[in-house]
Parts: sequence; C-alpha cells; structure tokens
Amino acid sequence: DLTLTVRRTKQRSPREKVMRFTLADGTVIEETPEKPASTPQGGAGPKKPGLFMEDFLQFVGKVQGTIDPSADMARTLHCIQVAADIHGLMGLAVERSSI
Repeated sequence: DLTLTVRRTKQRSPREKVMRFTLADGTVIEETPEKPASTPQGGAGPKKPGLFMEDFLQFVGKVQGTIDPSADMARTLHCIQVAADIHGLMGLAVERSSI
C-alpha cells in the first residue's frame, strides 16, 4: 500500500508543496519538489510565455485553424485511457462514454 498526501500549509509560501510517502512497511519518504525555473526577466534571455499564455495561444491557434486539432484529440484520448488504466489497477470503477 502507498499513501500519498499533498497539502499546502500556511507556514510555508502558498505555492510550495511538501510530499510525504508513507509505505505499508512504515517507511516514510518526505520530499519537497524542486521549484521550476521561472521565466527569464529583463535581458536574461528570450522571454517565453507563461503556462496560461501558452494555453491561450494554443486555443487561439485552434480557433484560427493554424493548429491541427486531431493531434490534440489523440493526446487527450490517450491521457483518458491512461487514467482509466490507473483506475482499473486501483480497483476503481470507470464509467465508459463515447467521445
């Protein structure tokens, strides 16, 4: 068995997470994930769009027809299948629907 608890605490910065794994044999593994590198500011290099701007630009590309939606649909369906497989391995029921 594996218990995974991810929680935010008021003692730390609001966006910092501590991950603690408690294994069935009593072993406890506590890790704090590395903070991803922030977008370069000023003259530190080319500025790339943030995560939400990347999503927005992808959305605009789909609306304008400059991005092929079939690749995105295939990726989405693959992710849904992976999630269903994980649920199956955990013994959880998965509702099937056609997309």
